[in-house]
Amino acid sequence: MNTAALSVMFANVSLESILQFLRSPRNALIYNGVVVLLLAMIGLALTWACRYLIKRHIARTAANPRKLFKQLCRAHELSGSERRQLQNLAKLLGIDTPAMLMIDASLWNFEILSNANKLPPKQRERLLSLQKVLYDQPRLSATR
Repeated sequence: MNTAALSVMFANVSLESILQFLRSPRNALIYNGVVVLLLAMIGLALTWACRYLIKRHIARTAANPRKLFKQLCRAHELSGSERRQLQNLAKLLGIDTPAMLMIDASLWNFEILSNANKLPPKQRERLLSLQKVLYDQPRLSATR
């Protein structure tokens, strides 16, 4: 069929005839099925969008040990080598989160590592100076 024949065929079809076709009892089931299918698709799309936004919000606000460690290193103005030393010490001590070394001073067990020959004397000296930097700094005072 050419376009002229199609345009003539569709020119005879009016909105009223389309609505009559859809309202007829024979076609009402098809129409209702399409409406239900369309509403179901909209519902699924909204459900997916809500779940996506909720997961994204939770991921943004959830505690991230790696971010905490980086923030603490920035706050203490640690260099890259000092950061790696802390990560290596946490690994040797079996601590999953290196930030714990910056929070709890009791985790720094040099004696255990020295007795097991896992910590060379030079590295122990560097870690002791790093421990002093972390824990011997004067506390900031809150002023109003």
